[in-house]
Amino acid sequence: MKMPDPDYRALQAVNYSGLKLFAECPLYYWDRYLNPDREPEPRTPALVIGSATHCRILEGLEEYAARYIREGVFDKRTKAGKEAHAQWLQNVGDREPLPADEWDLIEKLAASVLGSPNASALVEGPNGYSEEVCQAIDPETGMLLKCKVDRIQTIGGKTYVVDLKTCSRRYGGASPNGFGKSVANFKYHWQAAFYTDLLNASGDWGPIENFIFVCVEKEAPHAVAIYECDDQLMEAGRRQYREALHRFGECQDKNSWPGFDSSITSLSLPRWAL
Repeated sequence: MKMPDPDYRALQAVNYSGLKLFAECPLYYWDRYLNPDREPEPRTPALVIGSATHCRILEGLEEYAARYIREGVFDKRTKAGKEAHAQWLQNVGDREPLPADEWDLIEKLAASVLGSPNASALVEGPNGYSEEVCQAIDPETGMLLKCKVDRIQTIGGKTYVVDLKTCSRRYGGASPNGFGKSVANFKYHWQAAFYTDLLNASGDWGPIENFIFVCVEKEAPHAVAIYECDDQLMEAGRRQYREALHRFGECQDKNSWPGFDSSITSLSLPRWAL
């Protein structure tokens, strides 16, 4: 089902991002999701750009143009420039302004992804649905789980979950070795297994064949790579996220969200630094 982001965030269910934060430290999860005194976080520029890129590629130019607008050039150092910018903002309506350089970058990323026949078939092919929300009861723990999927795409009678990732060469980019490290570091393998299991549990989409990452580099020439998760990746992701889910349930039952061990402990260098 389609659902605006605020409504999705309001759903009282466990999602992949929250579970990943919990695994880092239960207290972090409590502070982000359960702390009654926490102030709402403003949308960061990185979050805005990420959302806009997904909209442009996954939901198409018409929807993108209805939600975002390219910001004009104003000399905000001058009074006249500030006044012109303020007047311009009054006329954009509900659309979110994007700086010209970021708008142009998004267009280049979209051109690279949509210019790849295989990537294009996955993100805008027929028999596909973008930004779909799924909820289901986990049969083992009884917890309500949720996810918002970039794309559900059926090709050749098989249905895949497709996730769009923008990558920086600074962190390995879209190369097999570099993106493989990102999968491990950012727990994308948890995401792959979590989403696949949740969609299968919901029964709304039929059996999910597999999970596919479509990667595009932020730096020119904006190389594109496509990766289908193998069995080892999926099994590791499933084992690890389910271990975290059970620990989450224990904390939830006790309403106890511990931080780090506050006793004095020995600290060693990581193996790679020796």
